[in-house]
Amino acid sequence: MAVVGRKSGAGQLNLLAAARYADYSGSGGVWSWKTGLDWQVLDGLRLRGTVSRDLRAATLLERFNQTGGVGSITDPFWVVDGVSQTHGVSTRTGGNPELGPETSKTYTWGMVLQPRSLPGFSLSADYWDVDISGAIGTLGLQRIVNDCFDSGGTASVCNLMSFDSEGHVAQVRNITQNIAAAAGRGVDVELGLRRSVNLFRDGGERLSLRVFWSHLIENATQSDRTNPVTYTNFAGQVGAGSLPTDSITGILGYDAGPLHVSLTARYIGDGVNNATWNQPGRRPEVLDNTIGSVTYFNLEGSYAWQTGGGRLQLFVDVQNLFDRDPPAIPQLFDASLAQAINNGGTNAGLYDILGRRFTVGLRFRH
Repeated sequence: MAVVGRKSGAGQLNLLAAARYADYSGSGGVWSWKTGLDWQVLDGLRLRGTVSRDLRAATLLERFNQTGGVGSITDPFWVVDGVSQTHGVSTRTGGNPELGPETSKTYTWGMVLQPRSLPGFSLSADYWDVDISGAIGTLGLQRIVNDCFDSGGTASVCNLMSFDSEGHVAQVRNITQNIAAAAGRGVDVELGLRRSVNLFRDGGERLSLRVFWSHLIENATQSDRTNPVTYTNFAGQVGAGSLPTDSITGILGYDAGPLHVSLTARYIGDGVNNATWNQPGRRPEVLDNTIGSVTYFNLEGSYAWQTGGGRLQLFVDVQNLFDRDPPAIPQLFDASLAQAINNGGTNAGLYDILGRRFTVGLRFRH
């Protein structure tokens, strides 16, 4: 690793260069490297960027330990009266001894603004771009079947399927594999502001504001680079898994000696139930694939006393202050399949499903 710097203060320029060589028994010798730049353009303005090539070899669990089982799919290769049939198939899941290393190129470019004329103010913005080749993972039974069908039987994932004598899917091998490509791109912005104020007393009060905005441009996988139909961008899929296109968190704080109060707002942008639905040339098609945005508020406060033996603090925390319900995902019916394609509910990993709740307590530190 090498770090080169030139002068200090305004105009300071730092360069970073690092390289690593590794020899893996399963994939041979490979290089990874990273270069970076940090430039103090002016007092209060800094530019930064990095470019790196990274790799990850498959773990033992990802390479071995295959097991057999059964699963259920909706089979587009078996259509009766215009309806794709749902039936059981034999499956193979687990590791794959033929896995190669997962390689990626990562680019980050950003700036930090802290002008002296605005004490307590800071703003940072970063763009990031990750492109992964041979991403190690699994696609899932239905994704394998759909990608093969949508490609007209030419996608590489078709090699993971077997058919019976009548042309129906008989087995799907959902083993760990080098997915052809995965990519992610986005922008992260952070705003900070701290000011001394005189609201309720003469001195000793401070207001603070922090805002975090994350904008996800792409969160995609493509199981076959030669077949564009196997590309799916999951950015904005909020019905199950993935992440919203936009999420914003704002924290407003007030401090006055032993008293602390903060209000947090968390915004989750609107999106789609499933990114693979209502796509040209792909099934299923539903009437409404959208899910609206939601905002949650949390309130917390504390007051501390110094005692003879230590510090005593009373704290109160209210989550989901306005008792906001999570957005409901309706049960959807696909006419082309003549059946329901989900069970409704909500995305418990993204939304608050508990409602308003309180915590009150005491902390003592000796």
